[in-house]
Amino acid sequence: MSTKKPVVVELYDEIVFPDPSEAFLARVQNHPAVHLPRLPAGLTLPPPIPVEDASKRRKGDTKDNPLSQWFLNFSEADELLQLAAARQQ
Repeated sequence: MSTKKPVVVELYDEIVFPDPSEAFLARVQNHPAVHLPRLPAGLTLPPPIPVEDASKRRKGDTKDNPLSQWFLNFSEADELLQLAAARQQ
């Protein structure tokens, strides 16, 4: 039995249609190949986040990101300690 955790890599292609017309949106949603997940009763998504001016942010800047609550805090020092401990095993 191995104690190593497998690495999971997921890739997908995404096409975004900002502000689609009502007719186009209805056609896409009603297509038999489209599977839209239904949210459980009582669960609502937060409102869309306004797009910020990209020139004001540095690439990769996540400070004050409203989605940060959904991601784990990352510590480079903790990661280095875990790597060092794994190498000693």
